Amino acid sequence: KNANTTTMLLLEALETGRLRSIPESKGQHLLFYKAWLTGRFSLAGARYMVVVRSPLSRALSSFLFKFDFFQSTAMRRYGRSFEVSPEGFRDFLLWLKDGALSRDLHWDLQVHSLALPVEVFTDIVHTERYEAEMRAFLGRTRLGPSAATAAIDFKELRRLGTPHATKSQDRRDDFFTPETRRLVNEIYAKDFEAFGYTPE
Repeated sequence: KNANTTTMLLLEALETGRLRSIPESKGQHLLFYKAWLTGRFSLAGARYMVVVRSPLSRALSSFLFKFDFFQSTAMRRYGRSFEVSPEGFRDFLLWLKDGALSRDLHWDLQVHSLALPVEVFTDIVHTERYEAEMRAFLGRTRLGPSAATAAIDFKELRRLGTPHATKSQDRRDDFFTPETRRLVNEIYAKDFEAFGYTPE
């Protein structure tokens, strides 16, 4: 996933033995699209993992992040803002449906922000089951069920990796209506299908 800070911090901790904060860690990671061609060929036998999120939580989180946390810059960047309410969330989704979906990676389809085609990925980690699925993924790599993977404090990892968490998973009942669920199911149909989520 683009900018999955929690996972970047986890992989760095496994490599260095240190669990660092975002400012300390930022800029230290090799990005796939910046690797030399020879470096990409060296990954021929690698496993490819992607971290994904429920489209319902992701749509609400991007709405809260951009139009609640950073409301002062929303008008300048997007030409409009939305009331932070169920009605405002509905208007936001209608705006996405009307052509704004691709204007920001925070709310665009996740299948559009992958480094590789979705069928290349050997493992999918769902944010809602992050610790269990990430531990299972690591167990399938050469690391196996090692002391290093067992020692990872996932609670601390989450705290360091999500300093601007919107808690959208816990706020869904406050914002979603049958209409907005239907809109998310429609707008994000490709993500639901690609990553094994069930429309609600």
